[in-house]
Amino acid sequence: MMAKKIDFKAVQESRGRLDKLAREHPELIDKSIPEAERRRQWEETLRGVEMTEKNAFTIKEAAERLACHPDTLRRAIKAGKLKAAKLGTDTGKGKGYRISRADLQEYYRSLGGGELFSQ
Repeated sequence: MMAKKIDFKAVQESRGRLDKLAREHPELIDKSIPEAERRRQWEETLRGVEMTEKNAFTIKEAAERLACHPDTLRRAIKAGKLKAAKLGTDTGKGKGYRISRADLQEYYRSLGGGELFSQ
């Protein structure tokens, strides 16, 4: 079964509505959590939503997904354990390696992991 596509425009609109709701009804906000932490949690949730729809990942994104250090993935690529495409030079400006969703899943399984992405 194919996963349903996420409408990112709808996600952004929902975020705006939630921010408005929080401003209009501050009593709904858990004040025991500092605002910076609430914002960080929200941003982390949005990144998670975006990651579920991606088909190619940077080294940094793949490392976040696998909860490992980016150098671990670089070593796996150099050792031939993880397939990746090299795009120009790795200068931190959008170039470097890209790892396909399928290759990342295959690598994770080779390490004894299960499903990285919901179906």
